[in-house]
Amino acid sequence: MLKEIKNVTPTGSGRVRQWYTDEYFDVYIWYDDRVEKIIYGFQLCYDTYGDEQSLTWKKDSGFTHSVIDNGDESYSMSKAQIMIPDGIFPYRKVIDEFLNRIDINDRVNKDVLIFVYDKMLEYVNALEKA
Repeated sequence: MLKEIKNVTPTGSGRVRQWYTDEYFDVYIWYDDRVEKIIYGFQLCYDTYGDEQSLTWKKDSGFTHSVIDNGDESYSMSKAQIMIPDGIFPYRKVIDEFLNRIDINDRVNKDVLIFVYDKMLEYVNALEKA
């Protein structure tokens, strides 16, 4: 079940954000810094312990889908992750997993997670029309 991590620091740009996580997903939500509680964007990272990939949406630039390259798997030094564009979004699997992991009775977080779900559907619809 996706759980919110509390007291998350703002991004480097100063945007307020939220972070939800479980063993399969990390979901980062960024808010517009001019209008409180207006979502500016999100990043849905999935298959976090396997072949990690992400779907990112930002209000001003739209969607991107990426595979996440963790670089050298060596534990002796920390390496930055690299996002490599990847057009294949296994949407059926990701959407099914997402729906199984959100708590629709969680009134505080439900609207945010439904926003992410709706954006996933918007992305899939755009792909099918292309």
